[in-house]
Amino acid sequence: MAAGSSEGSVDPLCDVCDRLHGTLAEADMLGRRCKRRSGILRTLFRLIDLHSARLNLHISTLCLALCVSGNNLLNICKLIFQISRRESNDILFQNNSILDSFLGVLSKEDVSSSGEALLYCVGTLKFLSGNSAILRLLLDKNCVGVAQKLIQRLCTARETNFTTSGHILVQLTAALRNLADHPDARPLFVSFSILSELFVVLRLHHKDPDICTNISRIYSKLSSYSECRLALAQTPDCYQLLLELLSKHHQKQDLVVRLLFTLGNLTAKSDEARLKLFQVEGCMDTLLQLYATKPPPLSRPQAAPASVQEEEDVLVKLVRVLANMCIHPAVGPALATNTSCIQQLMETLELKTVLESEELMVNVAATINNLSFYQEESSALRRSQLTIAKLMLKLVLSASMDAMLEATRVYGNVTVQGCTGLYYAKQSPLQPLDWTA
Repeated sequence: MAAGSSEGSVDPLCDVCDRLHGTLAEADMLGRRCKRRSGILRTLFRLIDLHSARLNLHISTLCLALCVSGNNLLNICKLIFQISRRESNDILFQNNSILDSFLGVLSKEDVSSSGEALLYCVGTLKFLSGNSAILRLLLDKNCVGVAQKLIQRLCTARETNFTTSGHILVQLTAALRNLADHPDARPLFVSFSILSELFVVLRLHHKDPDICTNISRIYSKLSSYSECRLALAQTPDCYQLLLELLSKHHQKQDLVVRLLFTLGNLTAKSDEARLKLFQVEGCMDTLLQLYATKPPPLSRPQAAPASVQEEEDVLVKLVRVLANMCIHPAVGPALATNTSCIQQLMETLELKTVLESEELMVNVAATINNLSFYQEESSALRRSQLTIAKLMLKLVLSASMDAMLEATRVYGNVTVQGCTGLYYAKQSPLQPLDWTA
């Protein structure tokens, strides 16, 4: 507020804006049809100097209803953005029709002529979608449908406005990440094909780590639900693109963890997904490269605890993907003969302890248990039975019941040939992990 002014003193001005808006609407004089439009806008712009957030939202609503364009549109969108940055102003957006107004801007403005204004609008959307009450309002006002159309326009405009589109998509995908938290958003993400639209974005902006990370967070959240998993799995080249991103951004651990979690969810209950992922050219090379580039913490005592935890998160999610894949009868034998894969798993058991890495050790044991289902002569596990039996002793003697259970299942498989061994393995595929993006 300006010196000497107060929120109470702007109440009459807010009422005047509302009455003027209503009068113009009744007379069908909104948009550019009002003869005194220029004079009204000049007066409204002067009122902005009172620095009242509440009044400025009323002014912004009326200005957008009068279809401001060019710099005027940019300044109004920037003003709304600045107000939205303060969490204490969230209540103002709940008691004002401004949500409809800026969603209208997102629906109709062209990227080439209003790219910066759109950027401020999606920035506002990102901030407001962090409020649960406003998020509910946004869903009711078809925000997901608006986002879908905007994504399509941004992807179409990529050749002439690639950089601007990228900046907008960073903010838009962050807002969609917030929307994905709401249970009512899930069917909307599916019905508006948002998940497949985001794959188009990934293909175009695969070099942008911020866009990729935001989308990976959306996928990791939604892939925990069957209807969303189905939508993801039905997207052409889904597995190939996710593997390409893992390869390209293998050093960005927060992105890698979420992509692996998504793949773990997709392969947790679907034999088709397990096979399709394995059949992607270079699949195992990509996954094992991730394993190889994550040295165990014991070999790097100088590593910071946070870094160590991030590396372990990658391994936990990676091993889960391997465990799920090998349940497929055509994939399991191939993995069982993959010497590099078996060696990585055994080294993890050797270099870590249940006390420091319980979840990882349990997952590795479960993976070995699944692989030990396949007793072909070429199995690398079969050639290492004695070593594996010794490594499993660490788990049996630990205080973790889960670790002991998986270790005893492995003992059953490596010591008993034939149907009994097969029974043990078939009963112990690794189940989806409870992890929140």
